[in-house]
Amino acid sequence: MVAITEHRLAVSGFAYNSGVPGAFQVPTAFSPTVVKYGADTCSDQPSPTTMAGKIFIPLDYAAFHPTLNDRVSYMVSGWPGYAPVFRGRIDGLTIEDVDGATYGPRFPNSRNLTTLAGWEFTTGTARPVPATGLLTASPHRVGLKAPSEPGAIGGTAAIIRTPRAPVVAGKAYVFTAHANDDFSQPNLEVEWFNAAGTSISTDYVPNHRVAVNDQPWFPIYTEPRLAPATAVKARFIVRLTAPPTGGTVYLDTVNLLTEKETETRQAGRWVSFQASDITASAGRLMIGDEPWPAQDAEQRIGRLSQLVPANVMTFQTNPSDQTMLAYRDIDNQSALSVFQRIATSIGTVAMASPQYETLITTATPPRTTLSLEVVSGTLAIVEDPSLVKIPAGSIRKGPLSTSITGLSNTVKFNYRVATEGGSEDAAATISNTASISNYGPMARTLDTDLPSASGKAWQQAQRMVTAQANPVYRLADSANVVVARLPETLPSWSIFNAMTGFRRLVHVPDAPALIGPYHRINGASMTFGKETKLSLDLEPADLIAPVTVTFYDLSRPPYNNMPFTKFTNLTFLQLGTVSKAADY
Repeated sequence: MVAITEHRLAVSGFAYNSGVPGAFQVPTAFSPTVVKYGADTCSDQPSPTTMAGKIFIPLDYAAFHPTLNDRVSYMVSGWPGYAPVFRGRIDGLTIEDVDGATYGPRFPNSRNLTTLAGWEFTTGTARPVPATGLLTASPHRVGLKAPSEPGAIGGTAAIIRTPRAPVVAGKAYVFTAHANDDFSQPNLEVEWFNAAGTSISTDYVPNHRVAVNDQPWFPIYTEPRLAPATAVKARFIVRLTAPPTGGTVYLDTVNLLTEKETETRQAGRWVSFQASDITASAGRLMIGDEPWPAQDAEQRIGRLSQLVPANVMTFQTNPSDQTMLAYRDIDNQSALSVFQRIATSIGTVAMASPQYETLITTATPPRTTLSLEVVSGTLAIVEDPSLVKIPAGSIRKGPLSTSITGLSNTVKFNYRVATEGGSEDAAATISNTASISNYGPMARTLDTDLPSASGKAWQQAQRMVTAQANPVYRLADSANVVVARLPETLPSWSIFNAMTGFRRLVHVPDAPALIGPYHRINGASMTFGKETKLSLDLEPADLIAPVTVTFYDLSRPPYNNMPFTKFTNLTFLQLGTVSKAADY
């Protein structure tokens, strides 16, 4: 069963503490965190995915305040590891200053330092030396690059030692810190000194590795350490024990507090933030260009990428697409609307990439609940491996409803007709006369850049007026899913990522017969905290008018190389109701 055990928020490469220990001592992300994605229906272009959360920043950690347009990533832990949930940018902030204890960290805050006096750095087997010029450019963290040459004794590649801080003998102290490195987990230690400046002892500090934003981060809260009877100072040590490979170890924060101090909230600031994925940025970016000539989708998307600021956002089709598009004027349009129109033209939707923060790509959903695959050399119909299994017992019961609202028995298909020196708008209409007679006209519009009413988008429009022409029963409200009852599979975890969750097929085998067992996710609201809450907006699986296997599909590998005898167990009726595995 799915169990989310930990949450990790990172802003501009810094992973906030997410645990109760150290919550008011170092910058900490508090629950709940709410993430939402989806569209009105699976046939529509999705809205930007959004995230809302809350952070506490102690008074002495002003350098860790999030700011507008900071990068944000959010992950949750579970099977088989850390699952990405959100990646985007902050577009709204609310702050509130609160009173509390005013004691500060005994160590200098390691972000945005102006001097490294008292810090010591070691590479390889060299003796500690005072640090000079070792601050990273951004975000100004204390860092040390490990040597690239081999031969370090014992595998020690890099060590960072903080300045010494005063302590009181016999008191118990708790260290909190944030550290990371490029290639392995560091060991953490605390070294104690007497009044003469002599090292008394060094204690190993257990630490917890947490992966965030595709990097090994280490938010750390240690068990209390009792200062030796003669101790007057202590320092924190980050020791990288791995073969030197030229990586870098960083230290973002270090704090040293007595047990009593850790129980008291520091003075600080509550920061509530809202963030959106890269498609929101594309929706705010207005562009204009000289008229685009007739060109294929891949070429046009390449031109679109040239119009946006470098390294801010990039567009691509997935996979590449050579569908020909018509001459088009581009004047004062958002980059997102231009890309969405191209996506509609090739029968897909525009979404933020789950892997790359600045990439907007096209996504094709699983087509139908059954897949045509080659099994032991013979064609077979198998269940789609991306199906999410949701036992009905994991969905809190609710009413069912049906309505003519949302039906589409007429599709207006907009395209571009070539004219002398350019092109002009044109439209074709497809109607389902029987549905119009029964329920009245209800229209949907598809805006494309196609040169005629043709191609995948036109075929999709034709399927829509059949698939969406008659009312069906569905859940009247969102499906509130008991997360702990979901099966522990990759498809289940995929729900939590907007890119892989939207339009995903869902199988509820014991659902009421009135709504059937197969559905698609057209929206989700997820709340992460003490209890993970998952609310899904579901629609019948076939309302999206999925593509089934065609003769053209069968003319391509691997099917075109198979003798006819391998098709003996399949009928043409079956081929009309299954999708190709290669399309996933």
